[in-house]
This record gives sequence, C-alpha cells and structure tokens, in this order.
Amino acid sequence: MEPEITLPKSIRRAHPEWFEHPTVLGYPKGSRRQYRYGRLHIREYDDHITIHEDLFDPRTEPVDHVVHEAPELLAGAVCGIAAAAKTYRSVRDIAGSPAVAAVAGLLAGGAAFALGHYVTDRLRRE
Repeated sequence: MEPEITLPKSIRRAHPEWFEHPTVLGYPKGSRRQYRYGRLHIREYDDHITIHEDLFDPRTEPVDHVVHEAPELLAGAVCGIAAAAKTYRSVRDIAGSPAVAAVAGLLAGGAAFALGHYVTDRLRRE
C-alpha cells in the first residue's frame, strides 16, 4: 500500500461531487466515513482526512485488490470456509440434523475467519 497523506478537514469544503457518496469498501481504521474515487481511498476523521492510492480499485478489480492489498481477507475466507465445511460434515454425521450442523458450521467458520484474518494481518504488519 502507498503511503497516506494527511490533510486538514477544512479541505473538505472544496470537495468534489463524489465526496457525497461514502463507501463501505475498505477498513475504516476509526474514520467517520470512507470515500473512493478511482484508486484513491479517502478516510474522513473528526479533525483530518487521510488519502492513499490503492494498486487496484476494489470496485472494478476486487480479486486483484484482495490478493495484493488485503490478503488477510483471503486468508480469513479460506480458513472460514474450510472450518465451516469440516464442522458442518462432522456435526451432521454426529447429530443427524442439517440445521444444527449449519449453525455449528457458521459459528466455526466465523471464528476461523476472524482468527485467520487476525493472524495474517499481524504477520503482514511485522
């Protein structure tokens, strides 16, 4: 990821039209809102704005963006899917109830996603 630029929030008065449409794509990192314009990722905080340029726009190149800029999401997804599938099969065979197995699979998958994401994120920062 490219370095971030920090600007005073007063710059927002001269904001372009796309500043009116917040996005949910990206990690908020404590920001009030996020915006995207092409490959630019803007985070708005109470007293400043940060801007950085992504290598890939997640709206048009989501796979490249995740692989190159957010591999922790990919690792979390792989861990979550594997844990959910294994748990579902095991619980279904033991309990004989697909509904109970589905709930167990979702819980295990969610926990595995969170753990895989967390570990990968920490390793990436070191």
